[in-house]
Amino acid sequence: MIILGTILTIVAVHIGIAIEHPGFSKAASNGKAQWHYVGPHDCKSGKQKDGAYAIALDDKVYFKQVSKDGTIGKVTCSESK
Repeated sequence: MIILGTILTIVAVHIGIAIEHPGFSKAASNGKAQWHYVGPHDCKSGKQKDGAYAIALDDKVYFKQVSKDGTIGKVTCSESK
């Protein structure tokens, strides 16, 4: 029962993100579901000028997705506060 609850929670979170941020699925399709903590950066949610997709919590980004080659790029935000 706990496993079923965990699976439903994970699915619900992904559905919620997909509804709120429709570009997230495309942005997350680089094949790596790995994230790195980068600290708080002022940023708005959505696609950025460099093609990156940001999901901000209270207008701050805390994590950056690891690239296919295992590197973590610089946090860039087009709509910085």
